[in-house]
Amino acid sequence: MKRCLSFLALICAVTPSFAYEFTGLKWDVSATTPVHYYVSKVLSEDVDDESALKAVQASYYAWSNITCSYLNWLYQGRTDNTAWGVADNANVVSWRETQWDDSEVALGIASQIGAPNLTDSDIKFNGEHHKWAVFEESDPGSEFVDIASVGTHEAGHSSGLAHSSVSGATMWPSTGPGEIYGRTPSADDIAGLCELYPSGGPVPDPDQEPGPAIGTTEFGEDCSSVACIEGLFCVSDGQKRYCSKICSNSDECGDNFYCAEDSRGGGVCAFGQDPNDDLPGFGQSCGQGKKCALGLTCAVNDDETEDDAYCTGPCLNNGCPDGYNCLEYSGKTICQRESTGPQHRPGQGEACPNNLCQLGLVCVNDPANTDISGKTVPYCTLRCSSKTDECPDGFKCDRVEPTGYVCQKQPEVGDRKIGDPCFVNPLATYEQPKCPEGLVCVDYKIENQRVTEAGYCTQNCKVDQCCPDGWGCAALTPTIGQCRKGIEDSPSLACAANKPVVEPEEDAGTVPADAEPDAKEDSDDGCSQTHPHSSAWFLILGAVACLRRRK
Repeated sequence: MKRCLSFLALICAVTPSFAYEFTGLKWDVSATTPVHYYVSKVLSEDVDDESALKAVQASYYAWSNITCSYLNWLYQGRTDNTAWGVADNANVVSWRETQWDDSEVALGIASQIGAPNLTDSDIKFNGEHHKWAVFEESDPGSEFVDIASVGTHEAGHSSGLAHSSVSGATMWPSTGPGEIYGRTPSADDIAGLCELYPSGGPVPDPDQEPGPAIGTTEFGEDCSSVACIEGLFCVSDGQKRYCSKICSNSDECGDNFYCAEDSRGGGVCAFGQDPNDDLPGFGQSCGQGKKCALGLTCAVNDDETEDDAYCTGPCLNNGCPDGYNCLEYSGKTICQRESTGPQHRPGQGEACPNNLCQLGLVCVNDPANTDISGKTVPYCTLRCSSKTDECPDGFKCDRVEPTGYVCQKQPEVGDRKIGDPCFVNPLATYEQPKCPEGLVCVDYKIENQRVTEAGYCTQNCKVDQCCPDGWGCAALTPTIGQCRKGIEDSPSLACAANKPVVEPEEDAGTVPADAEPDAKEDSDDGCSQTHPHSSAWFLILGAVACLRRRK
């Protein structure tokens, strides 16, 4: 944390002519040996691929077009590689739309490998907590962050520069949504780069380039429209923007804030509770609402219960401690604790209550997939691309938060019996509620093209087709009726046989007729409903009639 303390001292002191800092690492190159970099084939979901690629390329070019420096970054093309912080000599730029495992306030992070000479430096962008754009001009009121501004800042770290205390410099610790000044290195940034990689050209005069105007927004206050006071900078955690400062521990941040790790391993005051406070470490118990320390996952084996949940970490290079195996878990490759019980792993579309799936599948907590009581049932499925949509039958590629694009199970009516709530398609709540074949949906309600009451499933009845025990056959015609709960049979349709008994499903519980509908796909119940404003029955000879919808 020594670097954080030095940053704090710089902010509190009188700003010198130049205030750039170094990471202590640099590339061992010359004017004729450029540093190569690659860009992942999958970039931000918020920006078209061509625009995002050009913004990333502009970020590196900003440090390659300086006359007093010989450093030159050279683009080498696209790659399937999305590794970050791995010593593969690739220098890869990639996005993380899900499973961002660093501080939420971080817009991007540059890794540095090799000392004192750099051998690898990857950059990852935080697409899970922040929205991205490529701006033509600044837009202070926007909720989107400029790719090139953040990219240039992180490429500065990859070049060997640390944070600067000069407000408005590219290496200033933060850039806000809609801001683009970070795209162009300031005089302070250029002077720092030229000290690391001097070509003999003239170094700019910092007095010729004033930074942005200092605002009046205090620490912790909203900086969406007014800049922060001197010594503070605007940060965003994906939900709110506020003025923050560099820190070395949480005590320096005050109540309701903690010292979060930033892109260089230093600290920035972030709003909320420190996720590392008294959290269990590797191998320790978790679950029951208790999360693991930063970077760890709370897991439970499929032959165990939630009481057996434990914290574990990622499996790196197929290496895990004794007693753990490298396996896929909820979209991550983690070290899973060895178990003596059965090791069934759910496959495509199968329920995954413990987050475990077969290798290559991810467990999705999809709110559109529920049981008869309306409880969400997670299931295993493939990740996918919205552009190719190569999903199995019954699945469609769509974005399911927070997992991202997956093969989403398409809702269906499922197994329902008389008395169960009708099925309402959660992906199309304007559609008429449905019941399985042989049943009809009654007493549902639609308002403003949205189902507000699900109604319930019932069945048609005759003298020789009796309603279940506890239900009576209400006459629609002299020979056809419909089962209604808690009434006696109409005299003309009195049951001439034994009434069947409807067996309740195990552990299903009691579901009221107006309970939340199941999230499964619609199917034709073979029966037309009356118009919601009609007060008469539509009776069609030779067809089964339906009860009128409630107004």
